[in-house]
Amino acid sequence: MQTPVRELDQYHTQEIVHQNIRLEEKDGTVTPEGVKGRVFDMTVELEDHGFGRFEIALAADEKNRTSLIYDREMKTLTTDRTYSGLVHDCLCTRSMYVQPHGGKLSLRILMDKFTLEIFVNGGEQAMSTLIYTRLQADGICFSCDGSAVFSVKKFGLDPGC
Repeated sequence: MQTPVRELDQYHTQEIVHQNIRLEEKDGTVTPEGVKGRVFDMTVELEDHGFGRFEIALAADEKNRTSLIYDREMKTLTTDRTYSGLVHDCLCTRSMYVQPHGGKLSLRILMDKFTLEIFVNGGEQAMSTLIYTRLQADGICFSCDGSAVFSVKKFGLDPGC
């Protein structure tokens, strides 16, 4: 099990919670009110039915984003930084197999400007990557094919941490 250090919790600021968000493919991309930023601790709880792919775009603006893509059929979580602003010839995607529990997948996402860490199902699996998107790109949006239900709990992080 890998989890962020407990001391991180003392640096939480600005809690934003959205429960049971219903997302349909026809909605396109959705940004719940107040969900944005480049320095945060965010947990997304996703009900595992009704869609094939569910995507979270981070550090997003009109040209750039880093995507977390859950493929329900393949049971994979992929980090894709193809459009993150990276201009070098390097590996842009990483994938790992994930297993939902009780019909849900839990993703805890930590971002600190250029560093992204993802903890799956309470730390059963973890993934880290660097992104190179300009700091002004602070959008976070969600999309899927089919229909999905998810909840978001997001904290800002005190810059003193």
